[in-house]
Amino acid sequence: MTPKVLYCIVILVCLIFLAGCTSEPSPISPASNSSQTPASTLTPVEPVHVNAPETPVPMASSGTIPDIKNPSPVPSISPVRTVMPDWTQDPLVGFRDSIILSLDNLQSGKEGLILTYRSGDIARVQQKANEYALMVRRNSELSDVPTKMDFVRLNYYDYIDQTEQVAKNFKDGAARYLASDKASATSFFEAGIMASDRADISDKRIRTFLSEHVRQVQINQT
Repeated sequence: MTPKVLYCIVILVCLIFLAGCTSEPSPISPASNSSQTPASTLTPVEPVHVNAPETPVPMASSGTIPDIKNPSPVPSISPVRTVMPDWTQDPLVGFRDSIILSLDNLQSGKEGLILTYRSGDIARVQQKANEYALMVRRNSELSDVPTKMDFVRLNYYDYIDQTEQVAKNFKDGAARYLASDKASATSFFEAGIMASDRADISDKRIRTFLSEHVRQVQINQT
């Protein structure tokens, strides 16, 4: 084969190759492509399930789930108002009541001592006289005496002096009697009775004065 023939063959092959590259392929329609693909070749893809960790829900102590967004309102407690009575007292009423209470206690103790003496239990008289002396001592002082109450103060101290004599005479009389000195014991007992009578006079003066000069007043308040 001569070089010219080979050269012609090479040129011919190149022309054929260039002609094939310049030719445009025909477009393929989607409809025809889908019709040619068999349905059995499509494999469905299963969804992938991801197991997320469960978050525990806080539970209330009673077994119910608390509502954090809408908490239950706290009930309000209304204060209790104490209604005071519509009563006021005269400033002297408290003083009067304390004096009367002291007199009642002292008079009761004095009468109990005299009744024990008259019952003939002299040993018991000595014990009662000691107890009564202690009672008189505890009630012997007045504090915060209001103005215009000097009459009560003077008679109250006189009452205390007489009741002290009652306790002392009955205690000494019981001691003499138990020592078999009945004559002296009788004198002490009689002195105690007279001191008791003088104490009753002061007691009556105080009570009469207080009933006349001290009264309780009611004021209507609206």
